[in-house]
Amino acid sequence: MGEILSRVYFICLFLWFAIYLFFGDRLPYFVLLNAAAIVLFLPLPLIAAANLKLRSRQLWLFSFVGLAIFAFLWGQLFLPKGSANTSLDSLDVLTYNVRGLNGDNTLALMTIEEADADLVLLQEFTPSMEAVVEAHLLDDYPYYWLEARDGANGMAILSKIEFTRVKVEFPGQWNGHPQMIALEWMGAEMHVINVHLHAMRPALPLDFVRAQQSNAESLQRLLDVVRSGAFANLIVAGDFNFTPQNDGYKQITSTLADAWKAGGWGFGNTFPVAEQAGLFVWRNGFPFLQRLIRIDYVFFSPGLQLTNVTLMPNRGGSDHLGLMASFSQP
Repeated sequence: MGEILSRVYFICLFLWFAIYLFFGDRLPYFVLLNAAAIVLFLPLPLIAAANLKLRSRQLWLFSFVGLAIFAFLWGQLFLPKGSANTSLDSLDVLTYNVRGLNGDNTLALMTIEEADADLVLLQEFTPSMEAVVEAHLLDDYPYYWLEARDGANGMAILSKIEFTRVKVEFPGQWNGHPQMIALEWMGAEMHVINVHLHAMRPALPLDFVRAQQSNAESLQRLLDVVRSGAFANLIVAGDFNFTPQNDGYKQITSTLADAWKAGGWGFGNTFPVAEQAGLFVWRNGFPFLQRLIRIDYVFFSPGLQLTNVTLMPNRGGSDHLGLMASFSQP
């Protein structure tokens, strides 16, 4: 019985991978399946362990192919990277979703203070978080752009470096409307965009397709700005609500580099997290594996030199981890 179930599992895994390669997110609901693809590989080590007793050559072959697929998708994240350069002249950029719904502003503040970044890009920025920022952070961050909203739609940029707001239209449906700024750093002009795309959630087929199309149109407008060539030394960061197995990630990384992939080690997963330690986090009455997926990113243009990238420790207060990337002089 165990051998039959193992074969059924591998048939399903290989079928998913073939559809993923040829269709990506284009088939209905596959955007969700592809986003959580890592879950599909959880039975693999269990089957390999069970096969020590079954001694099936076919299962060994299937296990090897499954491992090869896993390495194809995530193996590069575990390759050695160059040592981090902690130059005092680096530009440190933190992106952090502070969880507008049921977040703990005091604990989120701890993460921002600990990072001590030059630029802080916040998503789900609420009026209560705005009050905390105004009370505790504006002495360190005298330049700011605060767009607080109730719920999950607020955005904010805090900076130690003077900046100007860039007037660029980003039509479409956004979880938080993008903020774009320009600043001068070490004699070079920099451009930074703070982004929060909508998350895809299960829905009726027609509603789901419409939401997916709306997200794709919003991302395309962002890509139009990125690819226009009008903005040098570009950093695009925030909560994108897609994983590296989704089409949106592939589209943006065709132009910009992913800081974690370039300089991080390991999965780099940022969501979901809970204040308490443990394997699972409860969301809407259902258990989810903590740090299951990577949806928070710092993307950057090829002219910039990444010197370090790190995930901030989980201090609680949000269901995301903060991500900080450092860059040297362009």
